[in-house]
Amino acid sequence: MPRIRKEIPKEQRCKKGPYVYDKSHHLEGIGSTFQHRKYGFILASAIKARWIGTLKNEHENPYFDVDDDGLYTSGKDSLVNYAPLFGLQQDECSEDDLLDEKISKHLQFVYIDEDDYPYPEIEDLCKSIISGTSVYPWLNITSNTIIVVDGDDLHENWNYCLFNPYFRNGFHKAQRIRKVIERPTYEKWISIHFRWGDTSTESVESPNGRAGASLSAYIDTTKHYIDMLNPKEGDSKKIKIHFFSEGQPDVFASFQNKFPSATLHLNSSHWINALDIMSQSNVIIGGSSSFFALASHLCSNCTVVTTHPNSYKFLAEDEEILLAKHHELVDFPEQEYIYTKWGYRYKESWYIWGMRIMYICSTFTAVVLAVQNKRLIKQIIQHDLFHILLACCLIAVMGKIGIILGNMIA
Repeated sequence: MPRIRKEIPKEQRCKKGPYVYDKSHHLEGIGSTFQHRKYGFILASAIKARWIGTLKNEHENPYFDVDDDGLYTSGKDSLVNYAPLFGLQQDECSEDDLLDEKISKHLQFVYIDEDDYPYPEIEDLCKSIISGTSVYPWLNITSNTIIVVDGDDLHENWNYCLFNPYFRNGFHKAQRIRKVIERPTYEKWISIHFRWGDTSTESVESPNGRAGASLSAYIDTTKHYIDMLNPKEGDSKKIKIHFFSEGQPDVFASFQNKFPSATLHLNSSHWINALDIMSQSNVIIGGSSSFFALASHLCSNCTVVTTHPNSYKFLAEDEEILLAKHHELVDFPEQEYIYTKWGYRYKESWYIWGMRIMYICSTFTAVVLAVQNKRLIKQIIQHDLFHILLACCLIAVMGKIGIILGNMIA
């Protein structure tokens, strides 16, 4: 839990800046919350400023309150600000202080993108983080300067600049302050994050696309990495398996039966414990959820096995490749089935050939219509447009049939 705020006299508060104040109050799960505050975090790291803002987890309060105007709110004001959990201590200066006239009167507020204070490009900020230099893009920045970022743009990329070594060190230092149980050096931890709960379907073998793969695929992948970490017989006690999801234990019985010693964590309210374990694991396996991405980028030396290795959340931009050294990013071992973004499960060979047929037929139809433009006009004049459109649809459907025939949903 966040530390209890120190009592510092008001006249002494907010004097150890500069500070970057992110005004965003966007509210989602803790992983997505970071995605909406990315620019402010990167800016603070680049100029070595203290970050001020809120990091709240909407999932801790799914119920809605009614405000004085009779409007529904998410009750976000009652949620805990978890910034200190990530090493972003705000004992000396917080958002409440900036709104206090007695404190804010001695502060210099800089509103970037206004009054000749342009937004620095993220690419340039990343270069500053890599070089370790702290170059202020504006003049007259002092220890009582508050640089205000008033944006709520979603950035799924640039995670290596956000969760840079400086940020990760702050997080791990905060873990030690919280006295988090550390992984013994003689143990190897494998953490599996299987998104279910809010995206559950009728079967864990045909999950929503955001799960990335069936539970069977996760079982096979886990077994693969157990064999890699434990090539010698008799050493299995050194490997601990942690399975994170939401639901009743019987839903994941096949996983428990395959790995009887695995610990199932099925209460999403214990997300802090999940983050602490996953960030210390040697191997973490999952899809592309923002929470899984958060844990992946907070680990110090791990292998990240994901069903979506080409997601913006994991790929490094050219400017941040040098920052992508703390984990190895790999794809799931070769699977017989693949999942579309809509969550449908298909045999891979059928799906690929079906898509090829559909694309070829669609392209052929477009070319024929272009070449036979005069004939098309003539047919329209002769009231045969319906037959032409029907023929086009039948050709396109041929490719779709190839996909449907390959549907191997259990």
